[in-house]
Amino acid sequence: SGKPLAKTERFIGFDYLRGIAVILVFLSHIPVLDSMPYWFKRVSETGSCGVQLFFIISAFVLMHSTTKRFSLEHHRIKIYYFRRFMRIAPLYYFCLLYFTFFPSLFSQGWDNISSYSTALLLNILFLHDLSPIHINSIMPGWTIGVEMTFSLFLPIIIFYIKSIKSATVLFIGSIFFYLFLSNRYVYYLGQLFNLESYSVFRIY
Repeated sequence: SGKPLAKTERFIGFDYLRGIAVILVFLSHIPVLDSMPYWFKRVSETGSCGVQLFFIISAFVLMHSTTKRFSLEHHRIKIYYFRRFMRIAPLYYFCLLYFTFFPSLFSQGWDNISSYSTALLLNILFLHDLSPIHINSIMPGWTIGVEMTFSLFLPIIIFYIKSIKSATVLFIGSIFFYLFLSNRYVYYLGQLFNLESYSVFRIY
């Protein structure tokens, strides 16, 4: 137990941004026909940015609320991880169970038991977003893996990023980490050393 929590602060502007993100993601999933206007094609091509917008909003809101809770709760780390797990895992596991027994167009089912078992294990551990082969092999849930990974490291960020200098180091380090794992870097590295297997580290 700890001090009573204050009412959760709501950022109204983020609700509008979430609405824009929803529209962008929706448009990016609409098949583009030649007869459609040029502006619609351009918007559809950039619609995937809605996912990144969702990530930015979620990261800010989660970090803001978690920082406030950490200042009020005892056993804050345990409570935080339990709360995040129970918020995401139950429904995700239910969907995972459903698609395991009722494969969709995203899943090849148990035709390849070894591959499917690996995909299932990675999904259970929320590590499927780190494997291009298994990222959406059972169901389209790669964003859940990203969210759980961020949730895992968030307490470390809160406790150790206390200054502009440390935040800058984290920001620059994140850029280099992204470049190391990005498609373009891995592609050229693979071409340089003729390592096709290197593509396993690509992030989509």
